[in-house]
This record gives sequence, structure tokens and C-alpha cells, in this order.
Amino acid sequence: MMRILRFTLCKVYDFNHMSVSETRKLPLTLQELLPQELWHGCAWLSGLKGERLFPQGKKPDQMFYVDSGEVVLQRVGSQGENIVLQRARQCFVAEASLQTSAYHCDAVVTVSGEIVAIPIKLVRHALQADSAFALRWMAMLNKELKRLRAQCERLSIKGVRNRLLHL
Repeated sequence: MMRILRFTLCKVYDFNHMSVSETRKLPLTLQELLPQELWHGCAWLSGLKGERLFPQGKKPDQMFYVDSGEVVLQRVGSQGENIVLQRARQCFVAEASLQTSAYHCDAVVTVSGEIVAIPIKLVRHALQADSAFALRWMAMLNKELKRLRAQCERLSIKGVRNRLLHL
């Protein structure tokens, strides 16, 4: 049985002041994408291998950015097997849940790492209020869609050599 990930801020030790700080810089990818008003709502998580980030069917309240490590999105198939829908490394997880009433799959940490939790309500509000952010968001989604389509194309190519050439 997997443990649900604890949602706590990762503490960052400040060697100059000998204290613990509750803040940590967001990855550059998120700094460039998200409006600064969203930064305060983000929280760092430490995901350990085997922990569940969220279960299928839960009402979405956060989306995630996998900064290091790996998270897989998976569902149980008709024969009881796990079907991996996505392996996420340095990308978003649950961005498809911005406008849904429930997470459509489970998210499980398969390689321990650092994850940024972003409140969905704040993202929704920012998308409505900030057209520049909305355009950056659409561009990011378009880039991810093209990457996934190229991956599907590559997987349909016969032979390792031809797949590597495509890559």
C-alpha cells in the first residue's frame, strides 16, 4: 500500500544566517511561465519512491511540476494490470485536471525527487485575469502535445536504428 505524499514545504538551510527558511526558488521553467502572483502559493514537496501524489477520483486541488525524480500517471486496466499513461520528468502532472471534477488516474512517484505543488484555483484565476500568462500556458501545452505526438510516431517506427534516427 502506497503512502500519500506529505504536503509540507521543504525547508532550506541558510548557511549565512544559520537558520531555516520556508522559501525556495522555483525552477526557472516555472519562473518564466507562471505570473509572480502565483509563486507564493507554490510549495516544494519531497516525493519518495512508491508514494502516491494523488489517487484517481480525488477532487483536484493542485497540479504539480516534477523538478527532479519521476512520477508516473497510471490506471488499472480491465485485467487488473497497471497501465502507464505518462512518465513525467521535468514537466507538469495533473495539468489536465484544471477543468475536471476528479483526477483521471493515480500519480505515483517512481524515482524519488523534488516536486512543486501549484494550487489549481490560483492557476484558473490567473488564466482568466492575465492574457499574457494564458498565451504562455497555451504555448507550453502546444509544445508538450507536439512532443507527445513525435513520441507516438517514434514508437510506431520499426527497428531500433530507425527509432534512434527519428529521435
